[in-house]
Amino acid sequence: MRGITLDFSWQVPLLVSSLLALLGGLLVGWLGSGPHLPATASAHTLRSGLRALTRPKFRAVAVGYFGHCWELYAFWMLTPLLVLQPLTALNLPLSAVPWLAFFIIAIGSLGCIGGGLLTKQLPGLTVARLALFSSGSICLLYPLMTQLPAWILFALLLFWGLTVIADSPQFSALAAHFAPKENVGSALAIMNAIGFSLTLPAIWLTSNLWSIHNEWVTWLLLPGPIIGLWAMRKLSA
Repeated sequence: MRGITLDFSWQVPLLVSSLLALLGGLLVGWLGSGPHLPATASAHTLRSGLRALTRPKFRAVAVGYFGHCWELYAFWMLTPLLVLQPLTALNLPLSAVPWLAFFIIAIGSLGCIGGGLLTKQLPGLTVARLALFSSGSICLLYPLMTQLPAWILFALLLFWGLTVIADSPQFSALAAHFAPKENVGSALAIMNAIGFSLTLPAIWLTSNLWSIHNEWVTWLLLPGPIIGLWAMRKLSA
């Protein structure tokens, strides 16, 4: 959206993106609940959602998801900044930044599809762990590799974009599987709410420290994958 509105103020892509988000919400409302929602589901309350976190397996998945959220959204926010160095090295115009950032973020859709296909051969828990380990590894190594050729840096960023979101559908499926059957909705709502709340400090920290530490701020995202993998270390599907 930014790439096709470079001649307009920043409010234009923000407005159009907001309208698309509203359209997405309307589509979700139009689709309604799926056929597999338990007919005997009890009232969904904040207390019932928090109570789900007392279940060890659900809590393990939830903490894994929290770590995933800590890394994911801050990485997406940093993507336009991360492409600047290889972009400059290749003497490409700054107008290419939104397009390159878009492809690095959008390739995550292929990661989600690929992860889903991979679950036909491997458990979803294994796929989630592989994705979290892969993105965490790039998170660790990227600041140490900024002197490599620009095309390698772009490849690393694309791989990061591919893997950083690939575990998200798996976390949703695992959480739904381990959540209390009578309170699946409230359990997932609490998990999502906490996970999205954790994106705020991650984004705030990395955006404010970028001007001082540049690519090294990605190490601030590393606790997410580490804690997520640690939380799921004993979990079995």
